[in-house]
Amino acid sequence: MPSPRWQKVWRDLWTGRGRVALMIVAVAASLFALGTALGGFAVARRELTRAYLDTRPASATIELDSVDDALVDKVRAMPEIAEAEARATIRARIRVGEDWRPLLLFVVANFERMRLSTFAPHAGAWPPPRGTMLIDHLGVSVALAGIGDTVVVKTPHGRPTPVRISGLVWDSSLAPAVMERTVWGYITPETLALLGQPGTLDELKIIVANAALDGARIEAATRSVVAWLRSQGRFVEEVQIPPPGRHPHQGQMTAVMIMLIGFAFLALLLSGILVGTTVEAMMARQVREIGAMKAIGARAGQLAGMYLVMTVAVGMGALIVATPLAALAARGLLHFAAHNLNIKVASSAVPAWVFIVQWAAGLLIPVAAAAVPVVRSSRMTVQRALRNVGSAKEVFGERRLDGWLSRRRGLGPIVTLGLRNALRRRGRLGLTVLLLATGGAMFITGLNVPRAWSRRLDEVNTGRRYDVAIRLQRPESTEAALAAIRGVPGVAHAEAWGTMPASWDNDVGVPVVHTYPDKGHGAFQVVGIPPSTSLVSFPLLEGRWLAPGDIHAVVLNHMASGNAQSARVGDAVTIAAAGGRHSWRVVGLVRDLGSPATAYVSDETYALASGGRGKTSQLIVATEPLSDAGRADVIRRVERTLESAGIGIDVSIPSHVLRSAVGEHMAVMMGLILALSGLMTLVGLLGLGAAMSIAVVERTRELGVMQAVGATPGLVLRVVLTEGVFVGLCSAVAAVALAVPWTALVGSVVGNLAFRVPLPLVMSPTAVVIWPIAAVLFSALATAFPARRACRMTVREALAYA
Repeated sequence: MPSPRWQKVWRDLWTGRGRVALMIVAVAASLFALGTALGGFAVARRELTRAYLDTRPASATIELDSVDDALVDKVRAMPEIAEAEARATIRARIRVGEDWRPLLLFVVANFERMRLSTFAPHAGAWPPPRGTMLIDHLGVSVALAGIGDTVVVKTPHGRPTPVRISGLVWDSSLAPAVMERTVWGYITPETLALLGQPGTLDELKIIVANAALDGARIEAATRSVVAWLRSQGRFVEEVQIPPPGRHPHQGQMTAVMIMLIGFAFLALLLSGILVGTTVEAMMARQVREIGAMKAIGARAGQLAGMYLVMTVAVGMGALIVATPLAALAARGLLHFAAHNLNIKVASSAVPAWVFIVQWAAGLLIPVAAAAVPVVRSSRMTVQRALRNVGSAKEVFGERRLDGWLSRRRGLGPIVTLGLRNALRRRGRLGLTVLLLATGGAMFITGLNVPRAWSRRLDEVNTGRRYDVAIRLQRPESTEAALAAIRGVPGVAHAEAWGTMPASWDNDVGVPVVHTYPDKGHGAFQVVGIPPSTSLVSFPLLEGRWLAPGDIHAVVLNHMASGNAQSARVGDAVTIAAAGGRHSWRVVGLVRDLGSPATAYVSDETYALASGGRGKTSQLIVATEPLSDAGRADVIRRVERTLESAGIGIDVSIPSHVLRSAVGEHMAVMMGLILALSGLMTLVGLLGLGAAMSIAVVERTRELGVMQAVGATPGLVLRVVLTEGVFVGLCSAVAAVALAVPWTALVGSVVGNLAFRVPLPLVMSPTAVVIWPIAAVLFSALATAFPARRACRMTVREALAYA
């Protein structure tokens, strides 16, 4: 038979089951978010690292004139090298409909004996038969073709050739093809020869011994290999050393997950405040009962323990609901992340520490939030408790407030009384406003950030006043190339630029770049551009743009300046490119969204550095104002004209495709932010409902007195609704104010992930209008329901209510 004390605990839980249910739902919602974020992060990080390392990514890739088996064996025999293999990577194009899309071909001599940079068969043939190609399984949506389909492929030295897709692979070392708008293809040297390219392998991939994650040791060992190669008379064109042990999108995934976890903890803290507020209200109604229990011998510790057990019961109930749902959602988040990171999941098991943290947070935070009111009430003296009649004590400044309200003749007695009631318990009012304002701020932030994202993304096009950038397979005559395309109908303007890979100064003597095998992530380039160009207008961050006559000047985009130890205007930088070292002075910094790290120099400076005066490697074309279909048609005519003139195209990137590719990288983040805003709003609304219900229930006897002296139920309801509307208005103002720094914070995280610059601070007019209306409406509804129930009581029932 339970003791009377525990009987009271269960009786109180049952009597206040509505409020208890609200607390459980609010805590469960936040625990669900915490468990999902923690579980998804823990498993995704583990699986991402495992999947990437399982491919045995090369520590470094050394590009040579050619690589044969004898050379590979000699390098493999070096004490600092654990493994070596010959490969080749060819930039090609694949026809999709009427257009050509980028195709990166990875050439493997023996698919059955790959030693590093491996990938796994997913479906179809393995290895690919001669004359066929494998593609990454996510590339199907880019190529619009799958197993058994024949596509047209064109390599730099070959003609358009039909190639059958014989199978699919899963390459976890690469970013998803859909994000890069590039198809990853895998072929043998024999197939490469059929495509018109020499079947020579020209990449030496190495794994440095005992240095899986030691970047300094990897670079030192690679320098040693490069020095040996050059001593053997071999020409080393470039050295690629990607960040060791890190997937191309690992930093992005980690930052997203940490932000999710942070907001989930914030939601849990808010739900803890709700629990504390609710418990305080419950104890306020039972003050005289507590005094009676202490009068017959109950100790303060026993009373505090009794109420804290109630809080633990709420946490337990929330955990029972949230834990299994969070585990399922964490697995869903994992597979969602895996699809967007192109990783194969070996195990979706959530580690035990996630459940430990979730249960510790679910039990400790509500208890900690309720501890203060519980301890304060349990320590109240018997005399003070028995004299309590349920009314709030006078707070500092209350008489002054009453005087101020009485002088506001335009308010009316109903509004005056409602405002006075709302301000009676200012601590609880502050917590209620904080709960709803936090949810509202997240709601507004959730609409602000996508709007800011779209505005920043628009800079990809507004900074570029051209429609397509065409990179050529080899330097061509500037005069001939421009003459070929300027006569194409629909071309409004065209310029010849120069582009070459580069690296910051190093003592290796060749460019060392931190680029991944996809040739994109981590890339650094020098672009030669006419100073008087009208086809770009990047926002200046510092200094000026290039001017005619600038010979040793360089303008760095924000990606490059960050990589160059925060180079500033006036600094001298040394860049290795085209087999030489070039010292240039920084004259400007620009925000250039959509480009890798880039150093812009004048076309004259580029010609001196590259030794290619009168040559161009990139054509920039602006079309006349046309529809999307018309613009696409002009771009096709330009490409056909160049090919007819014998000018090979490496890659053609329309501006709208570049914008889509950049936007695709962070589309997932936008969805997660909206989901977070919905969760925080839910917690805030639950807190509002509980707080307003408690405030009305506490004054049930007071409402009965009002009816006893002649107030009608309608009049009482209007007084209470005034209180709810006032709370809603206060929370709406606070939400808008709080949304400003939150929008700046989230925009900074998202912007730096995508562009390395924060998003602009943009307030959505829709959100700023909708939330105050919604807040007032929700507050009125949360107040109206308990008020109507109280008004339906008879005067005797209301006065007897305890």
